[in-house]
Amino acid sequence: MIKGKTLIVLILFTQFNLFFTNRDAFCQQYKFMEINRYGDKSENDINNILINPFLVISDEKNYVYIMDRAILGIKIFNSNGEGLKTIGNKGQGPHEFLDITTMICNLKNELVVVDRGNAKFVVFNTAGQFVKTYKLPLTKTPYPAGICCTSDSGYILLSNSSADDFILHKFTKNFEFVKSFGKVPIIDHENKNLEKFFTKYTPGAITIDSRDNIYYTPGLYDGKIYIYNKMGNLKVIKSKLNYKLKSYIYEKCKLSGKPKIPYEQTVSNQFGRFAIHRNLISGGINIMSDGKIAHLVISYKDFISRKFGIEIFSTDGLKSNYYKIDNKNLLTAVWTASRGKWYFIDFSGDFPIVREYELVKELK
Repeated sequence: MIKGKTLIVLILFTQFNLFFTNRDAFCQQYKFMEINRYGDKSENDINNILINPFLVISDEKNYVYIMDRAILGIKIFNSNGEGLKTIGNKGQGPHEFLDITTMICNLKNELVVVDRGNAKFVVFNTAGQFVKTYKLPLTKTPYPAGICCTSDSGYILLSNSSADDFILHKFTKNFEFVKSFGKVPIIDHENKNLEKFFTKYTPGAITIDSRDNIYYTPGLYDGKIYIYNKMGNLKVIKSKLNYKLKSYIYEKCKLSGKPKIPYEQTVSNQFGRFAIHRNLISGGINIMSDGKIAHLVISYKDFISRKFGIEIFSTDGLKSNYYKIDNKNLLTAVWTASRGKWYFIDFSGDFPIVREYELVKELK
């Protein structure tokens, strides 16, 4: 009888231990670890100076490509943070740009730049030399805002189709249009009358995994991650965060019954003065090596006061945890994600720099 009770206790203890071991494995605390910086090596080398960086991506050889809006060119850095070359400039020539909205390194490690202003895809080889241009169908993709590569060397382009939603567009490896699919909302909040000029600038985050599952979140995070498989079927996983999106108020918008807002809660930019309260912004998605989904979330008390955190979702999306990130250097940053890395464009100094981070587990 005692042996039987001992066996039952042993089984229960084993199950209890396995439960908490698995739980701890998923609930492990994460933190950002800075591994490199770009743009702060030498102010005398034009290839190292950043003026108004906006887009940051990396390739499989750990070269980093930074689009600088001040020159409408792309600066290439090596893994040591050294500026190697600047490609492109403003213009309408074969390797010139008017409005770069997104870019990616394809499976050949070529750089593909989406230039909305010239309505073209521009391809450069691994040495940064111009290869070819392809026509970008602006009637189908009025504001291309994100791009990723599929396993068959094709492309998925994220673009808005109206003021209220984004659509995914599939292209072949030669940039021939195949189909559109995956209509998802840009925003989900109380004010449905926002002007179109702003919504196109909040495209959200897009990435793809090795099985061609596409992950997307709206820029104004609505608490959902939209996942499309290669057949175009949709799965939605939901966050546990409070994602109420309120009070996007524009002085330029002609809205009836617009509420008054205190001046100190407004921020002036090229679109006019506006206020943001209690919002969550999507800062990028990465698929971790173990298949978990890592999503950077930026919360706003107002437009200036930002708090950063990472949501980690299980591969099936049923479990999630949120981890706050304490780093004062990130408060003035613009954020992006590429190939498992996180890039923060830090504007706090005399010249902006790009900080490269990895998401690592903290030791207990």
